[in-house]
Amino acid sequence: MKQIVQFLAIATLSFSFAGCSPSAEKTERSNQAGKDTGAEKKGTIAYSPLTLSNPFFKVIGDHIKSEAEKNGYETLMVDPDMDVKKQSDQMDDFISREVTAIILVPCDRLSIGPAVKAANGKGIPVFTVDAKCAAEGANIAGHVGTDNYQGGKLAGKAMIKALGENGGKVLVLDFKKANSCVLRVNGFKEVINTYNTGRSDGKI
Repeated sequence: MKQIVQFLAIATLSFSFAGCSPSAEKTERSNQAGKDTGAEKKGTIAYSPLTLSNPFFKVIGDHIKSEAEKNGYETLMVDPDMDVKKQSDQMDDFISREVTAIILVPCDRLSIGPAVKAANGKGIPVFTVDAKCAAEGANIAGHVGTDNYQGGKLAGKAMIKALGENGGKVLVLDFKKANSCVLRVNGFKEVINTYNTGRSDGKI
């Protein structure tokens, strides 16, 4: 377990320093040998992101695959395409395959709870990336992500600086399916609303 945690942390953090890949295949299985030639595979690391149509999650998957191979594991990468039911079914498939560990970007932080608990019951560790699982009783072995609320606040401060004293109109594109996006928007709005309080002109 300790070794799995170490390489998962490396894999999920290292994508931050990588460029985005182009288009993503919907399902990908890695059967290539690891760098330790001749070594038997230790098991399979399964990955179900929010969607593979977003290069961000494809980059994470590529690094998981790379680190898995270095450490003697196969990878199973699937695409739920932001469908909660599909992701839950994928989790059931991971469990039936008896994978070594599951890396998950929840399509819904609450609805995925039963699937996570099912994996817990089989002794399969579940790790989350970017978005946390908030379901009561679901045991998450580890989480790698950023402070999205703080990121939104930083974006708000940057917007204030960019527009200056004249202010202006800003279009905010929201994506309520992704809790990470909701947090960023809320952080952004907090800073902007505070800035606008008491101002008669130059509002944003």
